[in-house]
Amino acid sequence: MQEGRLEYHGKEHHTADERFMWDEDEYGESWVHLMNGLLRELAVLNNVEYPDGLMKHLSEIMSDVKTNRNFTEQELSLVRLFNRLNDYPALQGKKSVYSLHSLIHWKVLIIVISKLQPDQQHWLKTFADFGIHPRTVNSSSPSNLHRHLTDLEYLVKSSRTVAIGECGLDTSDRNVNLSKQIEYLEKQLQLAVKNSLPVVIHCRGNDALHLTLLTSLVNCCPKEQKIHWHCFTSSQEIYLTASGHFINLVFGITPFIFGNRYPNIREIIKENGIDRLVLESDAPYIKYKENQIPNPYIVNFVAEEISKLLNIPVEQVFETTFSNTQKYMERGSRYEELTVFVYICLFRYMKKLFIFTPF
Repeated sequence: MQEGRLEYHGKEHHTADERFMWDEDEYGESWVHLMNGLLRELAVLNNVEYPDGLMKHLSEIMSDVKTNRNFTEQELSLVRLFNRLNDYPALQGKKSVYSLHSLIHWKVLIIVISKLQPDQQHWLKTFADFGIHPRTVNSSSPSNLHRHLTDLEYLVKSSRTVAIGECGLDTSDRNVNLSKQIEYLEKQLQLAVKNSLPVVIHCRGNDALHLTLLTSLVNCCPKEQKIHWHCFTSSQEIYLTASGHFINLVFGITPFIFGNRYPNIREIIKENGIDRLVLESDAPYIKYKENQIPNPYIVNFVAEEISKLLNIPVEQVFETTFSNTQKYMERGSRYEELTVFVYICLFRYMKKLFIFTPF
């Protein structure tokens, strides 16, 4: 199933030439790191050592369970990659005695997770934010926009909805209707305020456009409004004005920190530190380097670059940005859990890194 998702991702978001240059080890290593984080967290929750204790625990759980755990041919390539990059014994055939790689099989993983106590499963829940993207606003008819807004009003009532967004302004398309974008941005901001939800802001354009967006934020939101300014690329002036007005605003730093397209990002970080920053990959849209497949693991490299800019340990970058995420997502409420799992999987158990978790 996961192999199928990788293939789907490649076909949907990358050209044939890019897929031809797909480096299985480079992309596969990111996936294996994610799986290792998940499995190590399972070991912690079950109070067993990793990996031997988890394998014993797995065998005990599955001893009385009858399930077809044969891997498909597509899945086998992921199993072999997992074993090879972890230096585990090679898989013999499509099925073997229960080993760590057995947990890659979704049927086995679901059974093991189901044995956890309900309060141990909260980090696996799926949450979402919903919004009407400015490019959707720009290309939609009035009737469709009315329907989108009606749908959004319904979706925000769900306990799984943790924010409204992305919403904002974008002049990257031709024939931009900026007044319509502003109208629907402010409708969504008002909806967020009414439902006490954070907002995720999108802005693509010059500094004048960022100032227009900031004006809408000031007009529609209280100073305490929780705001995630996604993929921030604007100026020091906008950064200082926005952060000075809104006490709960955080700025997303993406792989745009690399290269020369947005040198202001690096300068803002050097001038202001990381107290208002969160990490983003914006996968699958932003590349870390040429011919590289964008994926969530890239935030690791973003953090390392920030640590170099500020001459601080990368662990400190993770800890501070993680804390900023928790504050934005309102620790202690339904918003707390949105990004916790991603951070744990990526960083808690990498050999060179350690990050605290609230668990």
